[in-house]
Amino acid sequence: MLILQRCGRLQKLTLASSNVMRTSQALAELLESDEKFGFIIMDGNGTLFGMVAGSTRTILHKFTVDLPKKHGRGGQSALRFARLRLEKRHNYVRKVAELATQFFIENDRVNCSGLVLAGSAEFKQKLSQSDMFDQRLVPAIIKIVDVSYGTSTFLLDRPSATSSFVASSSVSCYRGLFIV
Repeated sequence: MLILQRCGRLQKLTLASSNVMRTSQALAELLESDEKFGFIIMDGNGTLFGMVAGSTRTILHKFTVDLPKKHGRGGQSALRFARLRLEKRHNYVRKVAELATQFFIENDRVNCSGLVLAGSAEFKQKLSQSDMFDQRLVPAIIKIVDVSYGTSTFLLDRPSATSSFVASSSVSCYRGLFIV
């Protein structure tokens, strides 16, 4: 799909000592994406809420959680331990859903172009399918990613991981054309 539109105006030009007008930096700024993409990265140790806009990565909120592990204690307490474990996991998903609404909904609208759910456990699928997850955010989910490393590593230490999502989802502007 090709939509003809005018790109933004070139704000600054640099004239070097020669007769050459240098526009590479100004053009690079024009081509950077103004779209924001939200990231929810959750695993069994904690959750990170982040926002990516162009090459800018912002951590909105990060918290850790101490969930009980499965253990082999049997006897009469086994059912109670299992119930407590499931209850804490449910409360964790509810807290993430509430915070997602707080960070990615403004004025009853989604404040980002897309939402990426990432993590190393099945929490991201449970979150996206949960009734507690705000239904206005469900259409904004562009990708659910299974990663094998921690929360801050995905967003901050691996810029290629986030930029590939932004590049594949965003609108590219080139010579006066928007290519969707």
